[in-house]
Amino acid sequence: MQLWQALAIGFMYYFSDSPWPFGMGYYAWQRPLVCGFVTGLILGDPVTGTIIGATMNLIYLGHITAGGTMPGDMALAGYLGTALAMSSGLDAQAALALAVPLGLLGTIVWVGRMSISSIFAHWADRFAEKANIRGVMLMNFVPAQVMLFVFKLPIITLAAFYGPELVKAAVDFLGADILHALS
Repeated sequence: MQLWQALAIGFMYYFSDSPWPFGMGYYAWQRPLVCGFVTGLILGDPVTGTIIGATMNLIYLGHITAGGTMPGDMALAGYLGTALAMSSGLDAQAALALAVPLGLLGTIVWVGRMSISSIFAHWADRFAEKANIRGVMLMNFVPAQVMLFVFKLPIITLAAFYGPELVKAAVDFLGADILHALS
């Protein structure tokens, strides 16, 4: 995988959780089927990406984040899981073995990000005490988006760029039987 491809995958992962454009990220760009297709386009094989994404999508069919809960980060599983699977030469069934732990890892990151984001509400409170509506709006938007960008783009870019070698090394070390068992 080339660096520009890893950067594009990182950007799409950021884009999937951001309000650009018009808040469509969660409703369209986070779905593993869409993630797989887009990742496949970036990596030059949209058919394989779509097959891997569709297979991962089965895990997240009933994905609901009611009350702020996050059972798994389906976008992380979709973008990074598809990229790692395609770059490592894994099939769709073996990609499922990557999707579940990546989704759970994304949940941990999400909870950490939301915990840090609670600070921004206090910043907005300071502007609200001064009746500064513009300040409240900016505090509810700008710091959260900057932090989202920092949490998502560089980390996923590096994971997509350096991850395939780690996945190949893990498969070589553990053997093909472990992937068969996990899938």
